[in-house]
Order: sequence, then C-alpha cells, then structure tokens
Amino acid sequence: MDTNQITPMGTNPETEKVAAIVENAGEDLLMFRCPGCKCGHAVPIRRANGNTDGLWSWNGSLTKPTLQPSIIVTYTPEPPKDRPARCHSWVTDGHIKFLGDSHHNLRDSSVPLPSMEN
Repeated sequence: MDTNQITPMGTNPETEKVAAIVENAGEDLLMFRCPGCKCGHAVPIRRANGNTDGLWSWNGSLTKPTLQPSIIVTYTPEPPKDRPARCHSWVTDGHIKFLGDSHHNLRDSSVPLPSMEN
C-alpha cells in the first residue's frame, strides 16, 4: 500500500462507486459529482436507437471512470454574477482534472471523484 495515500476507515476506493448511469429520454447518461463547481455533471454514453453521434466514450467503470472528450459545463455561480461560470475538465481513472479555463477554485488541479454512495 502506498503510504503517501491515506484511505479513510470504512471506504474501499477500488469498489466505491463514483459514477452512476441514469436514463433520460432514450439515452443513458453517466453522472458524477463535481467537487469544483459542486454540481452534478452528466454526459450521454449510449442511445437506445444505436446512434453514436455526440456521445462520450467511456471505459465502462463506475469506480474509476474515464471519459473522452473533455467536459465543459456552464452554470450560474453562487452568488450569481453578471455571466455564467465554466467548469472544464477531463475524467480519467476516477480522477477529475480541472483545466485552467475553469472559473472555480480547483482549476489547474486534479482530485479524486467523490463517492456517489453517501
């Protein structure tokens, strides 16, 4: 075990789900919690009709998801400002890497995705 990483008691990062699949209007969306903008993000990964246009590629893991391409979300910040805020990230092996054009405090950093189980 890597002694530089501390795992809280009662958690198992290898099996803890950090993403979930939700169905919406004939599409399966992969959803995860974003610690940067503190919102849920969801991207389409499958369609019932088989059309693959505009879908994100996904490695099939709910514990260590990888998605491509990057994800850009605009949202209303708290407190509201005169323009929408942006969250731009890559999700790789269960970590979210925020790009420099994100408008929140985690820009230019990479952190583990939070659990969906609590």
